[in-house]
Amino acid sequence: MKYTTIAIADDSHMFRYLIKKILLDKDFVISIEATNGKELIDKIETAPSIPNICILDIGMPVMDGYTTIEIMRKRWPSIKVLIFSQHYHDYAISTMIRAGAKGFISKEENAQCLLDAIISINTQGYYCSDYVNKEMFQRVEKGQIVLPKFTSFEKRLIALFCTDMQYSDIAKKLFISKHTVEKHKQNISRKIGINSREGLMLFAIQNDLFNLDFSQISS
Repeated sequence: MKYTTIAIADDSHMFRYLIKKILLDKDFVISIEATNGKELIDKIETAPSIPNICILDIGMPVMDGYTTIEIMRKRWPSIKVLIFSQHYHDYAISTMIRAGAKGFISKEENAQCLLDAIISINTQGYYCSDYVNKEMFQRVEKGQIVLPKFTSFEKRLIALFCTDMQYSDIAKKLFISKHTVEKHKQNISRKIGINSREGLMLFAIQNDLFNLDFSQISS
């Protein structure tokens, strides 16, 4: 019998354990397990064979899901990627589909939904769900990406995060505490599923949220 090989990239030990427990009871082999995107890429590069399917989280340290799937699409286009994440707003889903993801499932779903998604991707090449349906695929094809809603204050913070200013400097500039700056950073990261400051900068530039006229944000 030919087994389907699975790679898992998720920074949560609990979720990796649960995924393995669910899949190992079926005809699947967990060939790679990683805690972040960089570790996943490194392990695929040195593996004797590439996995058939990759279950990928979005919000991971070191290298997030957005960057990881872009690298995978260029190096190993045959790997089918299933996004398994708590970030299921339109921006996260549509960006991942545009990057080549074959399906999306929320971490709030049950074990059977995960199995259905894996089986569908393995046999049909994609998985449609309540989060990702034909309408969503069509919107992505038309470039209709919906961004999360940011307040004007959050937009200003995003621009400041794209500079070389430290959190303490940003706090002084805005007359707030460093803790408040960090709290807003967490809220913004939660909206888009990007934890690193470098990833946030890339997101801002790609979506015209970063005004390159530094004089407007550093005065």
